Amino acid sequence: MSSSSTLSGEPIALSSSSTHSSQMATVLQSDPNSVQIFKHNIQIILESVLNLQNVARNALVGIQNAYHPGSSPVQTETYFGTLKQNLELLADMSVHTGVGALPVLPFPPVPTNPNPGSLSDPSTSGEGSTVPSESQMIADATRSIQILFERLKRVQESAGTVASLLQAPTVNAIQ
Repeated sequence: MSSSSTLSGEPIALSSSSTHSSQMATVLQSDPNSVQIFKHNIQIILESVLNLQNVARNALVGIQNAYHPGSSPVQTETYFGTLKQNLELLADMSVHTGVGALPVLPFPPVPTNPNPGSLSDPSTSGEGSTVPSESQMIADATRSIQILFERLKRVQESAGTVASLLQAPTVNAIQ
């Protein structure tokens, strides 16, 4: 048996097989901002996304087979309820674990093969697999914010115009 100590310094007896898991538990309890906790949170989020994907796929199959004999609209409705609940849980977990603060990068596009006769593997080419730099992500975010701001500004101007037209006194065409 090996021994370890808790945060208070008290030694605890550990079997050698549980030493790593106990040390991990101690690390998890001691530093909420540790890399291990973040990796664990990402793993939980990934598992939740996979589960969400399966439920969404089941709901889609339920919709596609809605008019086939033997399909159950109650089951499809259950899938949609589960899907909604899982989406809410995923969003909540993303916020509380800090994983939601990570930028969501699109999947790399499938590179088109310029030589249709060649047998090269597109997954081995470096095309489309680069992560954008921080300055590029900032520029993209700034551009998106600017577009949204301009759209909101146009909507507000249109609403102001409509409000002024509604408040204008009506003129009788027949006098």
